[in-house]
Amino acid sequence: MVADKLSEKTRSAIKVSLGIRKSSSKATCSNCFYRPIEKICNKHHIKTQDNETCDYYKRDTKFKFISGGRMSPR
Repeated sequence: MVADKLSEKTRSAIKVSLGIRKSSSKATCSNCFYRPIEKICNKHHIKTQDNETCDYYKRDTKFKFISGGRMSPR
């Protein structure tokens, strides 16, 4: 049996209690380490929008480019 989805009103009340808020900066849920797929925050286990963020925001580091330097042969 599939559990019922949360209503938008309930989801917004939960987001307020967790400290999830709208953001206009680059630090948003769409760029967060805890939200890799399906628009679900793995920190709070709730569906979030692209323009929201919380205090647990962590920059996604898998797309880090480094130029210069040398590489070890190992």
